[in-house]
Amino acid sequence: MSHIPEEILDHIFSYITKNPDRNSASLVCKTWYKADRHSRHSVFVGNCYAVSPDRVIARFPDVRSLTVKGMPRVGDDSWVPRNWGGSVHNWVVDLAEKCPGLEELRLKRMVVLDETLVLISTKFPNFKSLVLISCVGFTGNGLDAIATNCRFLEHLDLPKCKVGNDNGHWLSCFPESFTSLISLNFSCLRGAVNLLDLEKLVARCPNLRSLRLSKRVPLTTLSKIAMLAPQLVELGIGPPGFGPHGDHGQVVFGIGPHVAPQPVQLGVGPHVAPHGFVPNVAPQPLQLGLAPHVGPHDFVAAQLAALGPGIAPQLVELGIQHRQAYATLFEAVRNWKSIRSLSLSGSQVTFLRLLPISSICSKLISLDLSALAQGNSGFGSFVKHCRKLQRLWIAGSIGDEGLLVVSSTCKDLRDLRLFQSNPAVVNGGATEEGLVAISKGCPLLHSLEFFCHQMTNAALITLSKNCPNITSFSLCIRESKKPDHVTLQPLDEGFGAIVQSCTGLRRLSLSGLLTDQVFLYIGMYGEQLEVLSATNAGDSDRGMLYVVNGCRNLRKLEVTDCPFGDSALLANVERYETMRCLYMSGCEVTLGGCKVLAKWVPSLNVEVINGRDIIEDYPDNRLRVKKLYVYQTLDGPRSDAPEHVWTL
Repeated sequence: MSHIPEEILDHIFSYITKNPDRNSASLVCKTWYKADRHSRHSVFVGNCYAVSPDRVIARFPDVRSLTVKGMPRVGDDSWVPRNWGGSVHNWVVDLAEKCPGLEELRLKRMVVLDETLVLISTKFPNFKSLVLISCVGFTGNGLDAIATNCRFLEHLDLPKCKVGNDNGHWLSCFPESFTSLISLNFSCLRGAVNLLDLEKLVARCPNLRSLRLSKRVPLTTLSKIAMLAPQLVELGIGPPGFGPHGDHGQVVFGIGPHVAPQPVQLGVGPHVAPHGFVPNVAPQPLQLGLAPHVGPHDFVAAQLAALGPGIAPQLVELGIQHRQAYATLFEAVRNWKSIRSLSLSGSQVTFLRLLPISSICSKLISLDLSALAQGNSGFGSFVKHCRKLQRLWIAGSIGDEGLLVVSSTCKDLRDLRLFQSNPAVVNGGATEEGLVAISKGCPLLHSLEFFCHQMTNAALITLSKNCPNITSFSLCIRESKKPDHVTLQPLDEGFGAIVQSCTGLRRLSLSGLLTDQVFLYIGMYGEQLEVLSATNAGDSDRGMLYVVNGCRNLRKLEVTDCPFGDSALLANVERYETMRCLYMSGCEVTLGGCKVLAKWVPSLNVEVINGRDIIEDYPDNRLRVKKLYVYQTLDGPRSDAPEHVWTL
């Protein structure tokens, strides 16, 4: 194909969109390498220390969209110390100098400074998209710069970020002529919100499709936004703690003097669960619309009265006080024609039952109720209208009863995540019965994350037979090393059936009592497995060897509190050169073994994380390593490692 003109070859390469396919194509010959170099505009870097920004820019000089991940993510959020590193500033400095055409930057678990955001806003004239996921280090001042200078901004998403000095001023920095916004997510922000500026911004952005608000946005403003943006496809209404007055019932500026602050939270009362649905009260039929002779004000009053004496008196009072807000929101919701994704905190479900929610649910493809921390009363009446759901995130407090409703309703479900709800409740939540029900009712599942307090091999085998298309499966049992609660046997056979039947499985997280046998099954049948997480599993070094030697596509291995030592670590060191990273915590690896690994494979960065203690100059090689992080790098050890991280 060397005779094909470069323009045609570049056009052909534009149809190759997946990075692995691009990587393979670039290795065919020099001509294809050059074609990939100049036609790849979207670049993904899975580890900010695996390659330098200079090398990335030299390889792909025409990059328009860049995704970079920093701090490693494992099951335990405290695995990596906060000051481990992961600053993006040097990346942005090099990009500003050599790639002024950058339009999109996606960062995950990285340190982003205000000066970095200022640089982004001033050095990339056509910048359109900034997505910061679980990032730290910046304040509202950095957001001010983005809002002021990025005139063509389309996406500003800040999920799970920690923002300092959040005074809400950044919303007022968008110019009056700014109209290009498509996606806005500031659900993580805890500071006050300038509500008037938010309303103006939404009103002048006709292409706004996705909006996720913080908990400081009250019901009155939500009603106005609903009227101003009927074109919304995705709406998120605050994390837990949302109420009609914003955070903790306090008034945020912009509501107006007629709204008096009252320390009241929706759904909190002597007979009401503190995080959502009203127990001991029969769910009321959801209304599809108003009767011709019933006005919205009368409807709200009637619905409030219909809830009966079981609901907190404060809710009835708030319903009267915000009569116009409820009526406006009701009418706006009826006009939502494009809504496909909804994210609610538990307290919101109570008052949203007053609205024609069934007309929304019939359109929903994605629903996030993971903030519902306790109770499942009313969940069935809510979700039974969501027959088109493909993605559902929910707290485990719905139990097996709630999962039965999901299995009988959501036949097209592809992604289900059942999170831990209340750790204080020992025997609450889902069991193997809920898992079996889901497997029978939702055969199209591709991704399943399941938190429970007991499991059986029979249930896992049933899942493997009914849902063979699963590509990601994570099981978390509340009690570590808990066996099959019926037979008291390890869960080896159940997980073995999963990896054998689900031939496309790429991500797997293990839980429960497990022996080396489960790792043998994984090594034998996990041909496509890319990510494996195991905690308190295995009997000996052989368990890890089965996986490392058998799973040829493995990119990421996370093991915690497993009996794997130096023999397992050093048996097949060449294998680590084809993996992205290896995490080991609480295992039996020694400092001497880590030194041998670093010596044998110089292309690896071997980092020993010894808590917050400074490692001695000449420690004993027999010292048990607390945490080990191994990853491949093209540029040698990093220079910004803190004192308690020792790079061998």
